[in-house]
Amino acid sequence: MAPSGDFFMTMDGLSFDTNFNAVLIQQFDTEGNFVGDFFNPHTTDPGPNSNHQFSDFATNGSTHVVIWQDDRQDANWDITAQFYNNSGATGGNIKVNNGDAVGTINIWPSIVINPSGNSVAVWADARTGADGEIFGQLLNANGQAVGGNFQISAGHGEIMDRPEVAMLDDGNFMVVWSDSMQGVSGTAAFRARGRQFSTNATPLSDVFILPNQDIASGVSNIATDGSSYYLTWRDDRRNETYLNMFAKKMGSFVTSVATPDPILPSRFELYNAYPNPFNPSTTIQFALPKRAKVTIKVYDILGRQVATLVDDTYQAGVHQVSLDARDLASGLYIYRIRSGDFTASRTLILLK
Repeated sequence: MAPSGDFFMTMDGLSFDTNFNAVLIQQFDTEGNFVGDFFNPHTTDPGPNSNHQFSDFATNGSTHVVIWQDDRQDANWDITAQFYNNSGATGGNIKVNNGDAVGTINIWPSIVINPSGNSVAVWADARTGADGEIFGQLLNANGQAVGGNFQISAGHGEIMDRPEVAMLDDGNFMVVWSDSMQGVSGTAAFRARGRQFSTNATPLSDVFILPNQDIASGVSNIATDGSSYYLTWRDDRRNETYLNMFAKKMGSFVTSVATPDPILPSRFELYNAYPNPFNPSTTIQFALPKRAKVTIKVYDILGRQVATLVDDTYQAGVHQVSLDARDLASGLYIYRIRSGDFTASRTLILLK
C-alpha cells in the first residue's frame, strides 16, 4: 500500500496464451476501484516460453518495484525485478541474483522499499549447497544494484519458506525466515530466525531465533511502521497439539531502547565478502562465540600469500575487516581464517 492509500495487487498463474506462468499487477485507489488495466512486468520475455511466478511488490507512492522467480535464462530459477514510477516502467528487467553459477536455484523472493526509494530484495539461494541460504541485494532509487549479493542466513538448516524483509525509514532492515535442522524429525526441527542489518548490509546482529528460546517455531512474517519492527510466528512453547501464533515489537539493535541485547554467535563463522565481485575494496565478516586469537590471510590462485588482514585477539561477536586490493591484479583470490581449531576459506573475485 502506498502512503496515499492506493494499493497494488500482484498475482501469478497459468497464462492460457502461452501455457506458462505469468505475473500480472493491478493498481487500486483508496476505495478499491481499478486504476488502469492489469500490466505484465516481463513483456520483454521472448517467446514468452518461460515461467514467471512467486511475485512480490513494494511501493513508497512514487517508486514501485515488483520481483519474481524467472526461468527464462536457464533450466532453474533466477530472481528478476522491474521498477516503475507513476508514468510507467523505468528501465528494463533486472537480474537480481549475481555471482552464482548458471543453473543455481533461486526462489521465493521478497522486496521492500523505504520513503527514499532504496530497496532490499531477499530470496532463498542454493549457491552454497542444496539446503540453501537466504541472500540479499541492495538496490537504489534508480533500480541499480548497490554492491553485490550478500548472505543473510548462516547455515543453520534447510530453508523451508519464503524470507520476508522490512526496512526502517533510516535504511536499516531486518529479514526473517524459517529453516529445518538436519537430524531432527517432525515439528521439532523447525526454527523461525531473523537478522538485522544496517543500511549498507552490515549485520547488526548474528542470526537469532524469534521466540528468544530454542523451541520449534516457524511461518514468520515482519512489517514496520518506519521506526520499529513487528514480527509474527508460530511456536510450540505451550507443548500443545497445534502451534500457537505469537508476535512482538522490536526496535533496531543500534537505536532502540526497548530491544533485547543482540545474541552472541553460537559458533565460529566466516561469511561471504561484500561486495563480491569487487573493485577496489571489499568487507569480510567473521563471528566468534568466545574471545579468541584470529588470523585472516589472502592468497592468490597459486597459493601465494598476498595479504594478512587480521592477526590479533578479538572478543566474542561479529567483526569485520576490509581488503584494499588496489595493488592486486584482477582474478580469483582465497581468504582463509584460522582461530584455534577452526579454519574456513572462501573465494573473492577482483574485477578491474
